[in-house]
Amino acid sequence: MDGFKIVKVSEVIRTIDLVITATGNKRVITRENMDRMKSGAVLCNMGHSDNEIDVASLKTPELIWERVRSQVDYVNWPDGRRLVLLAEGRVLNQNCSSLPSFVLSITCAAEVVALIELYSAPAGKYKNEVYLLPKRLGECPLYLTSYTYT
Repeated sequence: MDGFKIVKVSEVIRTIDLVITATGNKRVITRENMDRMKSGAVLCNMGHSDNEIDVASLKTPELIWERVRSQVDYVNWPDGRRLVLLAEGRVLNQNCSSLPSFVLSITCAAEVVALIELYSAPAGKYKNEVYLLPKRLGECPLYLTSYTYT
């Protein structure tokens, strides 16, 4: 992060146009933060959970939700301000992707297989480098799809 100024959300929330959470933490953006955001600001979540943005606090009678199109909502405040909320605060890359959930599940399964390999490998087998997943491990999740669920 060399060269980037690190600030608290509360210090800049009134001036920013786009807020993307990507922490995996709970309540990164609170109702208090959203009450202070400028009109037209876009808010979305790219983290690892659906609770980084306190969306439940927006489901009140004084705020009016307006569906613009799939995965895009306006949240309108009584004073006329409007917040653009993407994917209702859920993880954006999973909810707004054109990829079918099947493809995402295969990708996730491949990551799990890679983690099992790293955890099970003898000490020193892997250095702190980037590795290409061996073909035998990359194809492993494909065999899981042959099972039928009832």
